[in-house]
Amino acid sequence: MFFLFFSILSCEFFSSRETELREESSFYNEAVTAIGRGEIGKAKSIIKNFGEIYPQNLKLFEVKFILSRKLYQNGMYDEALLYLNQIPGDKLPPAQRVSYFETLGRIYLIRGEIYRGINELLNALSYATSKSEVKRLKGTIKDTINNKAAAGDLERIINSYANKFPADEALLKLSKLKLEAGNELESMELLEKFLSLFPSNPRYSEAKKFLGNLKEGMKYNKNLIGVIVPFSGKFSAFGEWVRNGIMTAVNQNGGKVFGRPIELIFKDSEGSPDKSEKALEELAVKHKAIAVVGPIRSPSVKACVKAADKYKIPVVSPTADEEDIVNLSPYIFRNTITPKMQAEAMASYSVNKMGLKKFAIIYPENFYGKNLQKYFSVKVKKLGGTIIAEESYNPEETDFQEQAIRIKERQEALSPIDGIYLPGVFDKVALIIPHLFFQGVQGAKLLGSNGWDSNMGGSEATPKKLLELVEDKSYLEGAVFTDGFYADSNRPEVQEFVKDYKDSFDSIPNFYSAQSYDAASILINLLRSGAITRGAIREGLVSVKNYKGVSGITTILP
Repeated sequence: MFFLFFSILSCEFFSSRETELREESSFYNEAVTAIGRGEIGKAKSIIKNFGEIYPQNLKLFEVKFILSRKLYQNGMYDEALLYLNQIPGDKLPPAQRVSYFETLGRIYLIRGEIYRGINELLNALSYATSKSEVKRLKGTIKDTINNKAAAGDLERIINSYANKFPADEALLKLSKLKLEAGNELESMELLEKFLSLFPSNPRYSEAKKFLGNLKEGMKYNKNLIGVIVPFSGKFSAFGEWVRNGIMTAVNQNGGKVFGRPIELIFKDSEGSPDKSEKALEELAVKHKAIAVVGPIRSPSVKACVKAADKYKIPVVSPTADEEDIVNLSPYIFRNTITPKMQAEAMASYSVNKMGLKKFAIIYPENFYGKNLQKYFSVKVKKLGGTIIAEESYNPEETDFQEQAIRIKERQEALSPIDGIYLPGVFDKVALIIPHLFFQGVQGAKLLGSNGWDSNMGGSEATPKKLLELVEDKSYLEGAVFTDGFYADSNRPEVQEFVKDYKDSFDSIPNFYSAQSYDAASILINLLRSGAITRGAIREGLVSVKNYKGVSGITTILP
């Protein structure tokens, strides 16, 4: 009797369990099918019924997870979180646990709950078994710490994880935030803590160097950039353009680094090399400047070489264009278009892009003209072209009939000319061009240099006066010239610069202003990246590659 009774009970139990299994599978399969079809409302209804009957069923947890993943993928983060929080993650199959905690963590990050999100990602990391999972999760945590975490989040991470990952990343990031806020001592304390807790960390050397730079940086005024320009004398207009470009860069960058306003100390060089050298001495020693913009002329930059070397202070000229300038000292830099650069660029463009082969050159007898003529001629010959004729003129000259006649004679005697290179100032070029056409020198493309740009500042400044001065506009059809800045560019960064400059100074910026703006912006960016010593600024300048400035793409060569 007992045996029979037990058997009957067993059969009833197994029969009941089989029914439950069929129902569980039915709920599960129907919900999964609905989710796969995108029928989210139907899936929710099925899951609700499933949960009312079997609230602790493992398949219920699984299908809720599948639904939450779908909601997450559809950007319905709050609903996804609602379902995820109904699932005990450790009850899911091992293969789903990484995905569960990672999804949970990413949703919290999206919601701005950084500390909680990192905790869930760390839970995911604890279940990760493959190298790719570990790499992905650690990468997400590091990226979050370095790009999204606030100081409060970082402090909680440091307190929670002591001498384990990701406290190491949090310590380094918080030290940088403290520095940016102007708290150098707190930044150093955090670095020292990192070095003490993580002696085997791959970033140990980086942290040690950063700490050394911080201590070295205490010697300087990290917020101060010196500027050496002429505010008096015959070059005073240049000084004003350079100053305005630098001021625009400071204003656009928020006017602060390391939690304090950027300081600018301007020194009037009067265009004198001796006074430029004295100004650099004062900026380096008395004012403890971190770096200097200027001087603007090559002789003045040369005069600063000795002081730059002595005080190891980076000097960035936005305009000095002599070729040998940057070879005089490891602390001398420049951001400008040189005669060699623009002459070779024009030669390459005219031969390789325009298909020109035979050239004439008419150039002024000064440093500017002679250098452009020399470098253009050499480059053309290297590219397989020919210089048919070369004529020079006194920069003060206004009658160019003789030069035009001789060009015509050379053309008739030797060969038709494809292109005429006119590396001069716009007002002289405007006089030369009609003479050429009057003498019958026609059919040649006109090629120019940045002297064709007539923008010399002022509210009515324009780079297009050459067009106004040449009466017959057909003479200029197809003409091409090189320049270091174009105020009418459609590039967004140029448009923003021109607008801000004009709003501040009621004038249109020229290439002196643009190059000065870029030089100052590069220095500000280096400071913000953590370059807090003169040596670090120098290293940063050497590393500038393809910087997208308003005067073009800048790469600083060693």
